[in-house]
Amino acid sequence: MRSMKNEKILLSAGIDTRTNDVAFRILDLSGSLCKAGVTSDAEVFPAIKINGKYVHVLSMCINGSQLIAPETADGNRYFKDQIESGNLVTIETNMGPVLNFKGAPPTDLRTKLLASKNAM
Repeated sequence: MRSMKNEKILLSAGIDTRTNDVAFRILDLSGSLCKAGVTSDAEVFPAIKINGKYVHVLSMCINGSQLIAPETADGNRYFKDQIESGNLVTIETNMGPVLNFKGAPPTDLRTKLLASKNAM
């Protein structure tokens, strides 16, 4: 899902290898915090607010794009619940403007992600 105000920031979904459940991440393709072609290890990032609730997150650079994901299982669950509700998801960071995402992922998202994870 793309941010309603910034097309270079989107939500991506994948399988959390710890729980084998769907986990969502923020992907910033703007290159504003990661240099082109740079990949880095995950590091603690300032907490973000998701629908008014602070969540601890980790950040890493992957080929110049920034990936931000909740640090804890509780944070992952809360973020997932907010996205899957279909209501407006508002994300605030200390780095810039508020991000808004609207819409719900497909109901069979987990099945599709597991199928791609187990692809030959």
